[in-house]
Amino acid sequence: MERGCPLHGRRRYLVVSLWSRLGHGLLLALLTVSLVYTDASAGAGDVLWEDKLDLGRDTTAAGGLVASQGTLFALGVGPNTSSPCGRADILVRAYRPKTGDLRWYSRWNPSGCTDVAAGIVAAAERVVVAGTGNAHRAPPGPLVVRGYDANTGDVAWEDRCFADFSHAAFASGVATDADRVFVAGVCNRSAFLRAYDAGTGAVLWDGSETTAGMVLLAADGGRLFGVGFTNLNTLLIRAYDAATGTLSWEVRPDAAFDRAHVSPSLLLTAGGGAVFAAWNSGTGDHRIQAYDADTGTLLWQDDPGGAVEFVMAQGRLFAGGFSNLRAPMTLEAARSGGRIRDRWRRGRWVGIS
Repeated sequence: MERGCPLHGRRRYLVVSLWSRLGHGLLLALLTVSLVYTDASAGAGDVLWEDKLDLGRDTTAAGGLVASQGTLFALGVGPNTSSPCGRADILVRAYRPKTGDLRWYSRWNPSGCTDVAAGIVAAAERVVVAGTGNAHRAPPGPLVVRGYDANTGDVAWEDRCFADFSHAAFASGVATDADRVFVAGVCNRSAFLRAYDAGTGAVLWDGSETTAGMVLLAADGGRLFGVGFTNLNTLLIRAYDAATGTLSWEVRPDAAFDRAHVSPSLLLTAGGGAVFAAWNSGTGDHRIQAYDADTGTLLWQDDPGGAVEFVMAQGRLFAGGFSNLRAPMTLEAARSGGRIRDRWRRGRWVGIS
């Protein structure tokens, strides 16, 4: 698995990989952070530096990445060192981008058992991580949020929402806009949606409710966007005023979904005056939709032919993944009209307008 994050300028790109192999009956994993050249100049694609963290046997690890104020922050989980509790920790590593030198390292075990991370963001000289404690149990909990000093790694603030014995608490999404951080998830009987001051951890507004909940979040231009479900398992896309939490608009895509299959495949991003959502219906229907960020009007939609990951860059949406025949696939779509330039599908290039 590889994930990337563009840095300052056009030449550098940070890649986080999870390498795993099976040996002597044990699953081994390495969290790998690499910086490479990506433009067409001499040396493009060369690895400038690489750091590998051997997480040991029986490891579950998930990568996340953010770049801010000249520092790269990598997020992982592991190792799973004991049973039945597991004790996997949430790992945060801060690097100098030019050299790969490690500035600071945090190993956080909020529950004392197996913990997982939902995401990492940076704002207002803080790095904020959201996650879930006791993830191996049913139900899991608590939902945890921690803000680090981006320069030193010191803990600046922390918030937790605890589950009772019969209801779950977990984080599913995190986003940032200006000096605000937003976290989505579930806590006890309510969907959790909370806005924090990134610097102090003060709660700015709380949009938790019982009728609908957001799974993933994205923020852009003073708005917070979420994709999730109603309590009737209807897919839901919403926009909020990022400063106040006031609901700006809401749409419910006209399609039937199998929530058990949709939740792991949801994607959401925003930029250039639009918000983009993608999902797999669970019945073979893969969808990307683009909405106007101000009004919620559907701008365009497409079936990419398979599950994808996507990223915004220079006003365009880039997506890549596998078709239903597991052939490599990439696509590039502009906001206006959703014109898809090229797609690799079923083993050949085809142009689509």
